[in-house]
Amino acid sequence: MTQPTLCIALVVGERSENEAYAIRAFLECLSVRVVTYWIGRPRDFIEVLSGKALYDDVDYLIFCLHGQKDGFCMPQLGQQIYDEQEPRVQAFGAQHIQLYAKLNDIKVIATGCALGNNEIADSFIEAGCNIYIAPEDYILGSAVLIFLMRYFYEIVVNQCIDEVAYTIARSIDQETLIFKCYEK
Repeated sequence: MTQPTLCIALVVGERSENEAYAIRAFLECLSVRVVTYWIGRPRDFIEVLSGKALYDDVDYLIFCLHGQKDGFCMPQLGQQIYDEQEPRVQAFGAQHIQLYAKLNDIKVIATGCALGNNEIADSFIEAGCNIYIAPEDYILGSAVLIFLMRYFYEIVVNQCIDEVAYTIARSIDQETLIFKCYEK
């Protein structure tokens, strides 16, 4: 068996399972070690953002959650189900990321629509991420998948640096041009 070259944490929200399965299968074909985290409530997301739930050797976080301009879409729970300190929000935005995220030296890619805005990106960079990549507008799911496949193919097989892999993956077509990259 080929030794894994990277460790990627795949963070999956509701109604994003098919995307996550496809991404995971492709990454494992590249001999990448993939650890999946299922988000059923805001507390699950907070534990990933804070780094408490992550393995020490995670290189990338891929957030497979739906998005909107003001943040990551969270599952809606009955009011009696939330923990006392758990945010009761529909969108987990920049202010929550600033409050909880501690992701030193991890590279983050978000697949959800409209998550590539300056406010959200800045909150991840301030939390210690080296790179934050996300679509800045609404994007086709198939474009997300092909972008990630090309990006990680360039990283793993062609041993490109992130900036080069991003440029190549982004150049596929008009849809993939929606991805935006922010760096420290």
